Amino acid sequence: MKLILISDLHLLSKQPKARLDNAVETCFKKLAYVVRRAYGMQAPILVAGDFFDQPRDWYVFKTLTETISGVEIYSVFGQHDTYKYSEKTRSATNLGVLSALSDDVTILEAAPTKLEGVRVYGCHVGQDIPAPKDTKSLNILVIHAPISLEKAAFAHFNAKSFLHDNPKYNLILCGDIHKKFVYEEKGAIICNTGPMIRKTVAEWNHEPTFFVYDTDNQDLVEVTIPHEAAEQVLSREHIEVEERREGLMQKFIDKVGKVKMGSTKLVKNITKFLKANDMPQEVKEILDGLINE
Repeated sequence: MKLILISDLHLLSKQPKARLDNAVETCFKKLAYVVRRAYGMQAPILVAGDFFDQPRDWYVFKTLTETISGVEIYSVFGQHDTYKYSEKTRSATNLGVLSALSDDVTILEAAPTKLEGVRVYGCHVGQDIPAPKDTKSLNILVIHAPISLEKAAFAHFNAKSFLHDNPKYNLILCGDIHKKFVYEEKGAIICNTGPMIRKTVAEWNHEPTFFVYDTDNQDLVEVTIPHEAAEQVLSREHIEVEERREGLMQKFIDKVGKVKMGSTKLVKNITKFLKANDMPQEVKEILDGLINE
């Protein structure tokens, strides 16, 4: 059996500020291409979260239901699919409604979904990682968590270490960090396709991709999704702003790592830190906005 692996679809109905083309139209063209390939191979699609760009955006539904007809899709919830990481409101989100209305869309859970003898486990954003009980079968984990092959400001897990810590999985598909990678060791694979659509200039060098995984020989093949060159669809006007913001936030993260707060309350600690340190005004404004939300 073949499986199509992809993460961070970010299906949307609003134009990102950095896109020069009709991003909504482009987004669904990309999805249609993935679906056609899946249909031709009779391959289920596994999605590692952030299926949608917003938890509730009904404008995407008509085009979406027409696009995905005829293929099996299995997904977990990413933070863009939920309201403040709440499990209670998931049924009222785009992904929750889609799975309830469509027989072709299934939400993966900690209890495995069986696909022709393969056991596929799901781990939504913020959840504990399930442990496979049957080590004789082929076990796959689909997870939305900040896992990165290289050091990244917002990555909580190193891909190599994550694979070592979960040795009962033959394949781990992760989403969240918008960085494509494949790491393989002793026959086990951990991978991330990166985003299906480039929303910001930070993804300038990214090539939209999906992977095809063969469960018989456990091979992974990368397939490039047709797309325009970055200079044709992305504006560089925001590059300096994005780089400056990332640099300032990294300085903030580095400073926080050296300070002992003495409290487990995040907002209280951030407020205390800002008062005690001379941080750039832009960083303060970003953090104030997050705290107010």
